[in-house]
Order: sequence, then structure tokens, then C-alpha cells
Amino acid sequence: MKLAIFDFDGTLMRLDSLTYLLSMWSKMGYPKWRQLQIYGLIIGLFLRYKLGLIGKTGREQMKKTALQRFTRIFSGMNEEQINDFFDKSVELINTQMNENVVAEVSAAKKQGYHTVLLSGFYNGLLERVASKIGIDTALGTQMHFSGGIIDAKKPLDIKTGGDKVNRIRDRFSSADLTESCSYADSISDLDLLELVGEPITVVPDADLKAIALQRNWRIIE
Repeated sequence: MKLAIFDFDGTLMRLDSLTYLLSMWSKMGYPKWRQLQIYGLIIGLFLRYKLGLIGKTGREQMKKTALQRFTRIFSGMNEEQINDFFDKSVELINTQMNENVVAEVSAAKKQGYHTVLLSGFYNGLLERVASKIGIDTALGTQMHFSGGIIDAKKPLDIKTGGDKVNRIRDRFSSADLTESCSYADSISDLDLLELVGEPITVVPDADLKAIALQRNWRIIE
């Protein structure tokens, strides 16, 4: 088996999914007060990152912390209600897809690749996105429920950065990685790009673009 592995934020989706969905929360009919509450919990993290106060190694921890805090927006909701939110979200996300990458998904399937959507974001949403555009497998973060209600405070097992390599090796132990390809936009996914025979960068950040140019990797702008 050969894999075509696609990152989500900044690769398949042009925007950061967490901040985008937070901005759309009240527009989807959910309480404005809860949206503002979560803004207060995560905005400081993103401002510190944008101002360069969080180093490269801290970026992934920032993203993990932000997702854990964002999960509180679902407090008191049951699995059916959260799935309804994911259903609504997919329709919005579909308008923010990088069409060049969507075309790569279709081309990879025709060439016999097993396509994988790999991200630290919620698995329930990723599965819907994958189904929408024909990706075979979605690997994301599982939410925790207790008595049918989300346990928003229980720590999430979020796989980002170098963790993604172990996730692929564990799930696809028999895959031929030298014949596989991966798509990503950030230097934090360098380990994943180096894992496969054909690394492909998508609108890469400055650090990743420098490496891509030096190593003659394909760049999708």
C-alpha cells in the first residue's frame, strides 16, 4: 500500500479551522456568550504566536492548548448535538478548501494511493470532510464523553508535529512509505514530509519553503 497523506489546516483548508469555526459559532445559531467566553480563553495564545513570543517548538503546544480550551465551547452538549455542529461546519469548511489540493486528492486516488487526512483537529469533523471529498481515512483527535455528554475538561490525546509520524507508522505498518507522498504547509510537519518518498509543500511558511527550495521539493502555491 502506498499513502497520500494530507494535512488539514493551511493545506487542505486555507485557514486555521479552530479560529474560523469559532468566528462562525454564533452565525450558526449558537450562543454568542459562549463564543466570547472561548475567545477569552484562546486569544492570548494566538496573539503571543503572531507576535513571535512563542518559538517554533512552542507552536505545537500552543495549538494543543488552544484545541483543549476550545473544547469547552461544547460543555453540556451531547454527542448528537456536537455531530449536528460538525455537519453544519463541513458546509462552511467546504467553501474554504484549497481547490488545488482537492484536485491532488482526486489524482492520488486515480493513481492507486490510499488517501489519509491527518490532523490534530477533531476526528468527528475530519471524517465528514474526508467523506465529502473522497479521502479514504481520517485520523484526528477523539473527543471524550461521559453518560452521553461531552467531558470537555478531560485531556485530549492530540497528535501534532512529530507525533503524526508515529500515528502513520502505527496505523499503516505495512505501507510502503518510500512510494508514498505527503502534503503540508508548516515547518512543524517536517518530520512527516521527510517520512515519505515524495514530500509536497502547500503554500509553505518561510522556514519550510527554504527547505523545499533547497531540496527541490514540489511546492503548490
